[in-house]
Amino acid sequence: ETNEKTSSVHFMRFEFSSEMIAALKDGAVMKAGVDHPEYQYQATIDVPVRQSLVADFDYLVLIIKSFLRLLIST
Repeated sequence: ETNEKTSSVHFMRFEFSSEMIAALKDGAVMKAGVDHPEYQYQATIDVPVRQSLVADFDYLVLIIKSFLRLLIST
């Protein structure tokens, strides 16, 4: 922080159900938006961004399965 600038970090969390993940894998359009009495906005997430998110979900599944195999084998 300085006298001219205040630093801050903001985090947002999005929870996806298994149905939502399946729909994204099937090519569903993904949108993000703001729903506030003073401001409304909605944007469609570009296909490459959606595909990257789906790849992240697939990677997480692999990590979880590997972790479970490790637990079972010990």
